[in-house]
Amino acid sequence: KAIKQGRPDAHITILVREKLAEFWKRVPEVDAVIPITKEDSVFSVAKKLRRERFEAAIILPNSPRTALEAWLAGIPRRVGVPGKWRRHLLNQLILPPKKKKAKPASHQVYHYLAIAERLGAEIGPCQQPEHFFTTPALRATPPPPGAKLRIGVCPGAEYGPAKRWMPERFAETMKAVSAHHDCEWILFGVPGDAPAGEAILAELGDLSAF
Repeated sequence: KAIKQGRPDAHITILVREKLAEFWKRVPEVDAVIPITKEDSVFSVAKKLRRERFEAAIILPNSPRTALEAWLAGIPRRVGVPGKWRRHLLNQLILPPKKKKAKPASHQVYHYLAIAERLGAEIGPCQQPEHFFTTPALRATPPPPGAKLRIGVCPGAEYGPAKRWMPERFAETMKAVSAHHDCEWILFGVPGDAPAGEAILAELGDLSAF
């Protein structure tokens, strides 16, 4: 969103795993999506990129593979942060600021926003991640008066605890919201997320309000 605001003339294409393609197609600032699968090799991905004749690649992941794919595709401008085995595959390095003193850890999205800012996007001091995707039909049909606020919670993560917020934090947040709103909570997930969901339910205690 920040990049598109900075360069409204840019045609933005997202390279993404096939299972996330539909999600990215709902993002208004995205013009096109290139889906890839686990079976796609570095060379097959590079071939897909080469066909599109991109002028620039903004490489958000820190992996060597993502930089190699853009390099093999011959994309002339390859932007990203330096990392192990990838510095020489990029030709516009986004160097992190020198640390003068220890600072609290920040969310990954702010590291990405810093890249967008270095590319010319204007990042306001109060800019926050704010994307809510729904269908036109749902947007045109507001909930009836007096209806409960329905909120979905997705407590799982594909890579396990390293990428997952703690169940007790989910429960604490749900309790805080329910103290001010009449809510109906719905837990989403795959079978592997069941333990996290059960831990949240255990933390909630009195389920009559949820």
